[in-house]
Amino acid sequence: MGRRLDDSDQRFDLADPIFLDTLSNLSGCTMHMNQNSQTAMCINIGWRERCKRFVLGVGMCALGIGLAVVLINVDAPRWWRLALFIPFWVGMLGLVQAFKSTCVVLAGSGVRHLDGGEEPIQDEILREQLRKRARGIYMTSTSIAVLLTLLSFVG
Repeated sequence: MGRRLDDSDQRFDLADPIFLDTLSNLSGCTMHMNQNSQTAMCINIGWRERCKRFVLGVGMCALGIGLAVVLINVDAPRWWRLALFIPFWVGMLGLVQAFKSTCVVLAGSGVRHLDGGEEPIQDEILREQLRKRARGIYMTSTSIAVLLTLLSFVG
C-alpha cells in the first residue's frame, strides 16, 4: 500500500496510477518510482536539452583540467590558476543542470523546453519550485568549482 498524502479532508494514494497520471499532467512533474519510494520531480528541460548541457559540462571540465595541467607544468604564477574557476564553474553548471533536468535560465524566466520548443509555465507553484531548484544548482556548481579551483593549487 502506498503512503498517504493529506490535503484537507481528502486522501490521495500515491501508489494509485490514476492519481500519478493526473498529478503529472496537471503539474508538469514527472513521477519517478523505485521499490523504496516515489517522488515527484519537476523538470523544465527534456532529453535533448539535458544532453546539450551534459556535453558542454564534460567539455568545460576537461578544458579546466587541461588548463590546470598546462599551468602546473609550465610553472605559471599560482594566481593564474584562479582563472580555472570559470571553466570549472561553467562545466559544473552544465553537468548539474543535466542531472537535475533543470535549466537555471529557463527557471528564472518561468518557461520550459521539453524538446518541443519553449513554452511558458502557467503553474506558479511549479515556477517557484523550479526557481528554488535553480538556486540550489547555482550553489552546488559554485561550491564544486571553488573546490576544483583550490585543488589546482595543491599541484
